[in-house]
Amino acid sequence: MSTKKAEVLIRGLKERLQLRFASTYIFTEGLDASGNPTLIVAQDASWLTTEQYAFIRIKPVDQIGLNSLGAAQESFGPHVAQLVLEESATAGLAFALEVTKDKIMFELARLGVIVEVYLSATTVKPVVGSITGTPVASLDDLLFPTTISM
Repeated sequence: MSTKKAEVLIRGLKERLQLRFASTYIFTEGLDASGNPTLIVAQDASWLTTEQYAFIRIKPVDQIGLNSLGAAQESFGPHVAQLVLEESATAGLAFALEVTKDKIMFELARLGVIVEVYLSATTVKPVVGSITGTPVASLDDLLFPTTISM
C-alpha cells in the first residue's frame, strides 16, 4: 500500500529528471497493483531494446510487525526506490548508457531512500514484474547514502 510520502517522492523525482534529460524523453507516472507510484523514463514512446528505458517504483519498506492492536503496522519509516533497467548482452550489465544511469541514480540518492537496482532479461521491457529476487545493486545505508554495495 502506497503512502503520501511515496507519491510526493515520485513526483519530485519526475520533475528533477525532466530537468536532467533532453526534452525528447518521455516521463510516465503510474501505479502498480498495490497502489505504489511508478515512473517510466523513456527515450521514445515505443519501447525498443535499442533505446534508453528505466522503470522506477517507490514504496515503503515492508513492515515486519503488528501494532498494539494486532493489526498491520502503518509505515512511517524509510522508503525503497526500485530501479529496473534492461540487461545488455553482457551478463550483469545494463543496456542503458552510463550517463543515463548516473542521472537517475544521482536523483534517487538525493531522495534519502533505499535504492535497489534490478535488471530485466535482455530484450525484455523493464516493468514491475522484473522486480524479483535479490537486487543486483543496493544503495542501502541511510546515514551515508552515497555508499553502494554490490
